[in-house]
Amino acid sequence: MQGPATWEREMEIEHVATACRARVSRDGWLAAADAPVWITRDGDPHDHVLMPGELLPLHEGDRLVVEPWQAGQAARLTFVASRAESPLDPLQALALLAETFALLLEQAARTARKMADRVRPYPVMRHGRAP
Repeated sequence: MQGPATWEREMEIEHVATACRARVSRDGWLAAADAPVWITRDGDPHDHVLMPGELLPLHEGDRLVVEPWQAGQAARLTFVASRAESPLDPLQALALLAETFALLLEQAARTARKMADRVRPYPVMRHGRAP
């Protein structure tokens, strides 16, 4: 398990390849960008599986164990701190949205390539028999 990370800045991106501990020092949201992650929060009787594009609210003081849902598959997470006194800067929000959308498109392209690799050409039947 990796050493503890501390999420305290307004926006942070974390790459998770194995289980790691994290401590939240500001209220905010955690988003899975490109792969599902499994999250266990101290004191929470339920674990969470965060799918790409989903958000999980986090609170100051939360202690988590975060790991990829599938062993050997790294995941990219984005933590965005919420600030009651002022909302997220519109340019930062747009950048986060664009990055998340780009990662989802990359995931869709990888899935499409995998599906295309599985397609096998079948002989075309002509007049009741294969060529």
